Amino acid sequence: GESCCLARFTNTGNLESHLSLTAKAPSVVLPLKLQRDAGAMQLRRGSYFASRGDVDIGFECDCNPLTSCCAGFGCVRQTLAGDGTAFLAATGTVTTKTLADGEMLVVDSTSLMAWESSARLGVRPAGGCCVCCLSGEGCCNTTITGPGTVYLQSMTFTRMHNALSFTVYKKSRAGAGGGQ
Repeated sequence: GESCCLARFTNTGNLESHLSLTAKAPSVVLPLKLQRDAGAMQLRRGSYFASRGDVDIGFECDCNPLTSCCAGFGCVRQTLAGDGTAFLAATGTVTTKTLADGEMLVVDSTSLMAWESSARLGVRPAGGCCVCCLSGEGCCNTTITGPGTVYLQSMTFTRMHNALSFTVYKKSRAGAGGGQ
């Protein structure tokens, strides 16, 4: 989900230096502390933008056709592991939920940003035929089952962009009109 090349910044001088980074879009920055013995984190594509320390960026393949096709993450998911801090970009409000063993959270797949690999990603039917066809929610709901910590965002960048574009477009169209 990210570029195949990463830039590395190193202070080679004797004086303390500062580096400021930002995500590619207006976002909430979520610092995620990683510990090698805690296992990997799985992430939404495009949420990682920087790290500090010994953070390994990898991927995991999901060979389950049901979760690959219906959970909203595809068959290859980005992972982070190691000792250090990874910085993720989220949009809207960020919420953390720690799930107990066997506890299930039903969530919109676009709101699920990251989760510990001890938690299991799954899907379940959204309801009967009328619900699937007429409610606007689709055929499946994404589930995440504990144990593990889950990070949720209230709005994706695409939804934010669409909401802002509509508002800006509507206001600019209201001002045009020939001066009557």
